[in-house]
Amino acid sequence: MERKDIRNIAISGPYGSGKSSVISTYFKKREREDVLHISLAAFNLESMYDNKGEITDDALEIGILKQLFYRVRANSIPKSRYRKIQPERWRGNILIGVIVEFLLLVFLNFAFPEQVKTFADSLNAFSKSWRIALWIAVAATLWAACFAAVRWFRRSGSVQEIKILDKATVKGGD
Repeated sequence: MERKDIRNIAISGPYGSGKSSVISTYFKKREREDVLHISLAAFNLESMYDNKGEITDDALEIGILKQLFYRVRANSIPKSRYRKIQPERWRGNILIGVIVEFLLLVFLNFAFPEQVKTFADSLNAFSKSWRIALWIAVAATLWAACFAAVRWFRRSGSVQEIKILDKATVKGGD
């Protein structure tokens, strides 16, 4: 434990024996923050057993690789063929929704000027308070549709879950 060149540490023991506390204390004393914790408790252990009732090396390696992959930040693995699910960026979606709404209104005004004028005139026929409420409702509805479309397009990218890694990939193949 005193050697600085040690990169991997494994601790085993029964549930509740203090393994996580020991390793956390060790890294706090060493003032190390660039640590990845991999826990067998996070694995679906039932699916890792072979027909002899033993955990296979391949299943263990795949489980470790999955935890490594999902614990690092996506921008630190930009050339990965797998995309990680990212937290939704609400501010970005809101802003893009506003921009899409604006561009849609400009397009509609140039593509269908008579229909836009007829629609605007029909709203302007109401009293001032109703007219303001209707314009706000129309703008909000159009923005909500644009926002929903933006969210759908940003979420429906090709996210692949790591399901199967063949031995060549696990052992250093492509």
